Amino acid sequence: MTDFGFYNNNIPDSMLPPNTGWIVEDCDFGTMIISGGYSLNITNNEIDNNITIYPNPIKDILHINSTTNIKDATIYNLLGKKILSSNIKEIYLSNIESGMYIITVTTMDNKVVSKKIWKL
Repeated sequence: MTDFGFYNNNIPDSMLPPNTGWIVEDCDFGTMIISGGYSLNITNNEIDNNITIYPNPIKDILHINSTTNIKDATIYNLLGKKILSSNIKEIYLSNIESGMYIITVTTMDNKVVSKKIWKL
């Protein structure tokens, strides 16, 4: 749990996207400071090259093209709240608001790729 001091809100660190190493340091007058962590891009280019997410930006349907089987694709907002999760390669996003999101794709062999996506 993370204590936001002034607001004294306890927010679970699990609300941040997984496998990023991010932590919430402080919250003051509605501004959250998130620090640490790793790049949201995969460091293993072989895995990254095996998964294509398109189109980006997205109007209604997000496609995942992968040479490996997908176990799970999860979309998070920038606060780390899970918006939706799917195990199919076509995800319908017409019901979510416009903005930037993070998609985390997990393959059957537990390799994880995280990318930024834009919803129009």
